[in-house]
Amino acid sequence: MTLGEWHCDRADSLYDGIHCPVGYYKVPKKTFDQQCELSGSPCPEGYNCYCKPCVQASDVAVFPWHDDGLQNEFDVTRDVGCFKMDVCGTVEQTREIMYHAYDNRHRKNSTVLAVLHLGDDEIYLPVHQIEPYLFEFSFSHSERGTAILELSFDGVQIPNSPLQIKISARDCEKEYPGQGRIPVSTVACISQFFETRIDSF
Repeated sequence: MTLGEWHCDRADSLYDGIHCPVGYYKVPKKTFDQQCELSGSPCPEGYNCYCKPCVQASDVAVFPWHDDGLQNEFDVTRDVGCFKMDVCGTVEQTREIMYHAYDNRHRKNSTVLAVLHLGDDEIYLPVHQIEPYLFEFSFSHSERGTAILELSFDGVQIPNSPLQIKISARDCEKEYPGQGRIPVSTVACISQFFETRIDSF
């Protein structure tokens, strides 16, 4: 191509030709194909149409993940994620909470670091890439309180980090029905009678 000449590259499909502004990301292909019909404006026969192909979203969507078979693949229109300093999930003592983090920017070969702060503890959580741009990590702790989660991509903390995770008391009645046990600050569920005797000394 000589100086002063220019040309446009034709996209392979209407979907591929969509480029969203900064801070917005394309909806999934299957959602894109249904957007007009779902909005009540079906495309006339013989035409190619698109409706609301871009949605506003965080660079990285971080959200608690429940492997219940209802959530299949990441969907930017559904899995919006938590915002900065949100309470991004609550978990009982000793129980595990799972998180997914999806990179809407689609960066390749990113190094992802998840660090949890609770009291004097600084815990580096193992992060696993399970699909392109989708990462998974989990967390559990025996102490009640509020943990602070920091998430970084390639050494830079993402805009919606840090996040909060609430660690609530164990449901001792559910685990030990009818035994009158109560949770303490650590992992144990103790009987109320035992706690009363300790307090009496």
